[in-house]
Amino acid sequence: MIIQCTKKVLDTLKIDAAKIVSPEGFDQLPESLYAWHANIVNINRRKVLVLMNNETRFPVVVHRLFKNITLMKPSLQFLCP
Repeated sequence: MIIQCTKKVLDTLKIDAAKIVSPEGFDQLPESLYAWHANIVNINRRKVLVLMNNETRFPVVVHRLFKNITLMKPSLQFLCP
């Protein structure tokens, strides 16, 4: 699975974009079920992570996520190309 993050996601999670590397076969991934986009929006003054599948446009909304952001940061750092 590959998650393409917006600049807002990278800045919020404090991930250095220069350290992120594209995986092998990245050319074919944007059209597969394994490709997702991530963005952060504010709803009622709370940050909400919105993930959307590139192929099916299926959304996944994760709210109240940033209370323990240090637990999530290592896993997203490897997923965001």
